Order: sequence, then structure tokens, then C-alpha cells
Amino acid sequence: MSVNQRDSRRIIVLKFGGSVLARESDIANAVHECYRWVRDGWAVVATVSAIGDATDRLVSAASFYGHSSSPHAAAALISTGESVSAAHLWLGCDRAGLDAVAADPREIQLSVTGPADDAIPSGVHAARLRSMLNEHDVVIVPGFFGIDDQRRIALLGRGGSDLTAVLLAHALSARCRLLKDVRGLYERDPSRPGPFARRYADVTFHDAAPLAGEILQRKALAYAERHEVPFEVSALQRRDATIVGSRWTRFAEDARENPTRVALLGLGVVGRGVLEHLLRSPRDFAITGVAVQSPKRHAEAISPRMLTRDAVALAQSEESDVVIEMIGGTGVARTAIEAALRRGAHVITANKSLLAAHGATLDALAAAHGATLSYSAAVGGAAPMLEFAARLHDRGVSSFASVLNGTTNCILGACAQGAAFEDALANAQALGYAESDPTADLSGLDAAEKLRLLCRIAFGRDPDALEVEGLDPRATYSPHDRLVARARRHGKQLTASVRLERLEDGHPLLDAIDAGNVALFTTLDGELHLARGRGAGRYPTAEAVFADLLQIRRNQFSVTADLNALVGGAA
Repeated sequence: MSVNQRDSRRIIVLKFGGSVLARESDIANAVHECYRWVRDGWAVVATVSAIGDATDRLVSAASFYGHSSSPHAAAALISTGESVSAAHLWLGCDRAGLDAVAADPREIQLSVTGPADDAIPSGVHAARLRSMLNEHDVVIVPGFFGIDDQRRIALLGRGGSDLTAVLLAHALSARCRLLKDVRGLYERDPSRPGPFARRYADVTFHDAAPLAGEILQRKALAYAERHEVPFEVSALQRRDATIVGSRWTRFAEDARENPTRVALLGLGVVGRGVLEHLLRSPRDFAITGVAVQSPKRHAEAISPRMLTRDAVALAQSEESDVVIEMIGGTGVARTAIEAALRRGAHVITANKSLLAAHGATLDALAAAHGATLSYSAAVGGAAPMLEFAARLHDRGVSSFASVLNGTTNCILGACAQGAAFEDALANAQALGYAESDPTADLSGLDAAEKLRLLCRIAFGRDPDALEVEGLDPRATYSPHDRLVARARRHGKQLTASVRLERLEDGHPLLDAIDAGNVALFTTLDGELHLARGRGAGRYPTAEAVFADLLQIRRNQFSVTADLNALVGGAA
């Protein structure tokens, strides 16, 4: 079965410098950035610098052996900082449910020539990198070093991860974005005393040359100019950037941006994950309150003065710009969401039951009051299925088949290996995939609710007919069995079903293992398109919720440069 989605995606190279990876906890911010682009339909190559002061410590460690030591041996030691950073980002992506893999420079034949401590790149196996991007959403490459013709490690000089990123972008004909702790290139250091420092929206290679050094590696700039590779310099989660390599130079008109005020309703497993992300981003988000049933139970997570039992009152309060609903159910949650939308506040929820029953009404209420209702986490978790369906909607979707319930994946996998159904269910509950009452999962209701939401986005309406069958505890299961949710156009009719299917070898839906979710869309032109990721658990769901929040914040502020027109993509 030929699937076209992955080999036709636009590619972006994201470079995470040491200034944005100052400590291991900053890996979460890099994960948010990768996920932002993945859910917008991009394949991501993430190039990383060493975390914090790791490079300085490794240089000092290498110097312990004296100046007579092999410079390539020293380079091998110093380069481990980037390799460790790449492994951290891989782990972070995996925890959040992103389909990622790390690629060693040897694996992609990132070749260099010259001295061990100041080499220059000579090439990379672009076809190998493209092959990896066809299999994964994120490919992580340690920056700063490559392999010479004697298979030895050689470094690209201080700031060499910039050069790695530009090299990869050139080889892949990809968009390139260097992520720093500032919003772009400035006419002077904005952190130093003196006149106001203006940020460049666009800058030619010639005019950027005097700015290179501390914020941008000179070798990377020279390489980009020589090969005519424009690139962006920006901060995390920004739409705006400085476009380096433009035909003109001009300054941006930056306005002051206040933190987005957020009210959080519910502090369960996923709510705790969202709270962690909020607390990690105090410059961008201000928490106005958290609604919980028992404030005493959560006093260690956040200041008790921020806790309240009244979710509806918190949602009604004008003090918040965004309300995140993580209560669940269709009672208090619906009342709170309606209260927030009526006053024009944006709302984010993962409440698929509420959305399946009342989503159309809530969407209309949001539109009437100039608010947005975001619910990426309601279907697919970290698998951006709703965004994917939205992109395909204009092309016309003829059908889709999907695996949307991680609990049944976990149970079916265990039963296929010989476990009793009751034991497999208990294991799924212990892993946090199944609720204490697993009825919605086992009956197919959970998948059916998600199916309805997908149909609304992909086809613009609910199915005319929906047949639902769940799992039979008495049945015998095979490794090829999945609970499959399908929808198909038949003329003006839209039919849908949720039922157990035994899939043929190599079917893309068999990639849904444990908490994995997969959706295979067929467009009217006959092409197949695949979306996948982890669909359950604290971190994947929290990642999707926080991605909605980051999108709302980006939309709050005007874009000073039309990046789409300049570099051909969406941000």
C-alpha cells in the first residue's frame, strides 16, 4: 500500500542552540517547537547544540590530557555534548508521543574536511535523510561535528550547529530556522544599556555580516551566502523572525507583548501535565486560577490562593484570556465552557464526549462571540489527526480508516500473546490507558465519539449512519486485529463504523501499538495520506493541549513579516 503523505511534506530544519537548551528541563520547550511544525504538516529535522555549559566542560576535560593529545580524540570527546543533547530530545519527543528518531552524522554521511577543531562541511547523504523523514515525523541530528575522510570526528568550530543546520537545509532544499533566546537579529545587543535596539525583519547577507559572531556563526552565514540558502533567526514559538538572505534590509515594528492569562479547570493526570508546561513558561503565560474539587490535595502543586472549587465562576471571570477545561463529563464542563465563550474567552478542551454531543453548538457559540474553541487533544492525542483532516478537507476526503483507542490496542496486543482478557484489561489499567470503568473503551463508544469529531472536520458533518461494535472478552485475538473506525462517502451519504478488523500484513494501521493512534485518509484523487502518533497518556495529551494554547498566543499578536510569502510555508 503506497502512502503519499510522508514523502510529500514540506521540510523544515530547526536548530536549537545552547541558549534555548540551557538546562535539561528546556528539552520540553524544544519538543513543543517540533510538535508545532509537525501538526502544521511539516517534516522536521532538529539540529541540537550541547545543553548548557556542556561544551565548555568537555573542552576542559579534553585539555586535561595536554596539548600533545590527538586533536581528533579531543573532538570525539567534545562532540558527545551534542550527542547527549540529541538523545535527550529523542526521549522528550517519545514521551510526548511524537514519532522521532536520532541520526548520527556517520549514519547520514555528514562529511567534513579540514582541522579537527575547525572543519568545514563537504556534504551529507540527503537521500538517507529523506528516507528517514519518510518513516518519522522528526529526525534529530547532533550539530557541531561531522566525519572526515578517515572516519574521524571533526568539529565545525564554535557555534557550529548553525552551520550544520544550514548545510542540512541546503542539501534538502528545506526551510531553515535557527532558534535563539532572542526574536531575531538586532542592530545592537538589546540586553546592553543604551538606545533602543531595533530588530531586523529582513536583512541581506551583506548587511548581516557585521552582526555575526556571538548570535550567529560567521562560517554558517558565509556558507549560506555562498550557496544562496536564506534562513530565519527567531525565538521559540514565534511567528515573526529575522529573514537572513532577503533581497532588502528593513526593521520590524515590534510591539510589547503581555503574558496570556490562563485559567485551568481540572488538575487530574493530564491537567497536571498542562500545569507543568504553564509553570515552565512564566514569560508567556500567567495562571489566573485553577479549579479543583479538593484544594487541599493540590496545595503542593501551586499556591493555595490560586485554587478554587468553583469552575464556572473561574471560567466567567474576565481575568483570563484562555480557559483550559480538563474536568471531563458533560455537566459542569459544558456550563463552564459556555460561560467562557459568551464573554469572548478562548477555550481549549480534550473533552471528546462533550464535543461529540454538543460540539456544533459550542462551535457556533464561539463564532458568535469572536472566540475560538480548540480541541486537538480530543482525537489522537499527540497524533495531529484533526489538523491533518482540516488540511485535506479542501482537497476532498473520500474516506478514512483509523485506530483511535489505545486501550483496545494494549488489550488486543496482550491477548494476541496469550494473556487472558481480564489480565490484559488489568494491565491496560495499570499502565494508565484504561479508566477504572473501561466500558467506553471496550464497547467502541470512545472510538465512535472521536470518529464523529473527525467526520466533522474531514467531511464537514456527522455521519448519516454509524455502526459500533466493541471487543468480545470471549474471542481469540490475532496480532493483526485492531478496533478500526471508518468513514466513507457514498454519493451524498456518509456512513461510518467502529468494529474489530483483521488487517493484512503491512497495513499502515498495524503501526498502532499500545497507545499509538493512526489515521489513513484517502482523498478524492485517490492518494493515501497517513497521520500517526501516541494517542493516550498524560504527556501526549498535555502536549496537544499546550500546542493549542501556544497557537492561540501566536495568533494574539500581529506578524511583522509575512513569512509565508517570503519562505513558502505556514507558521
